[in-house]
Amino acid sequence: MTQTNNGGTGSTQLLVTYIANNNFTVSPSTCTINNNNPLEINFGTVHQRAIGTDPLTTTIRSDRRLAYSCPDGGITTPITITYKGSPSAFDTRLLVMTNPDVGTALVRGGAAVQVGGSFRTNINNSTGGDDVTFALVRRAGSLPTTGAVTGSGVLVMGVP
Repeated sequence: MTQTNNGGTGSTQLLVTYIANNNFTVSPSTCTINNNNPLEINFGTVHQRAIGTDPLTTTIRSDRRLAYSCPDGGITTPITITYKGSPSAFDTRLLVMTNPDVGTALVRGGAAVQVGGSFRTNINNSTGGDDVTFALVRRAGSLPTTGAVTGSGVLVMGVP
């Protein structure tokens, strides 16, 4: 930074000091979901006719607890959990799988979270959590081919 003087021809060094008068918080924190461990959903061996066509009623499900934690104590804030990945071609609420007639839904509070969408929740005193369900769904009118099916998505914690 340079200071100029309109009354003379010289200039001097200018020193500026910033002092915060209030609390100063840097976000985002290093809060994690399930201690940053991968969440593997294994539906096991499933007959293709047993897979339902609606994420809210299919019987092929896996209930999980999402545990939120922050390394620093005293953090209380609303957060968002975003379901990232590629949506299936037949239902944007479903994560695309290697079989085009099958997708996986994330269900929370009785509603499917759209891929690319999010839900709001809270961290209280540096911890929190939600019970969710992952549901295997098939395209209506289809009979998926047999064989292993895989897919990959990411849950991202953010601040609304």
